[in-house]
Amino acid sequence: MGGKITMERSAEDAVAVYSVVDDVMSTLAKSGITLPDPPKWEGDLYDGQLPPNIDDLADDDLSELLTVTVGWKNFLLGQVRFFKGCRDQAAKQVKIFRAYLRKQKRDAGLLDGTSAKWVLDDELERDSRYQDIQREELYFTTYSSILDACYEAAESDWSTVSRNITLRGQSRSGNRRLQRTATHRSSL
Repeated sequence: MGGKITMERSAEDAVAVYSVVDDVMSTLAKSGITLPDPPKWEGDLYDGQLPPNIDDLADDDLSELLTVTVGWKNFLLGQVRFFKGCRDQAAKQVKIFRAYLRKQKRDAGLLDGTSAKWVLDDELERDSRYQDIQREELYFTTYSSILDACYEAAESDWSTVSRNITLRGQSRSGNRRLQRTATHRSSL
């Protein structure tokens, strides 16, 4: 038994194997699939903020706003999924790099079987290569969390516009019923 384990590639090469986001994006582009662009509202890029006078908007403007909020939701959902993919890739790279650094420390004789786990963890946390890769994971985790919050706000905005349209429609239907009833009663 007693054979020595060797690694076929360096830690950097192993981490690079898990860089799949660019490959996925180019495959999607070849298939004609692209992430949606942010929608435009009144000629400008929509920034996700509903106008304060939503109750005063004309029906056509309100309908257009509903379309814009749906486009905004789709844009944010695409961004959320993209950055969650980047986050997952970075998390895998952190795991791989951690395993490689542990192996290198053991092979160099810097660790014996009795070393406490926290000693190894402290050494790994001080490694600049590990810090760089962890920073990338933290960046994508934070970015996707913020985008998730933005998506939830966009969902709420869409519900607000949709509810406003529904209430206007119900009000019109109620008024038409009252007019028909009044007309019907006056004809009796």
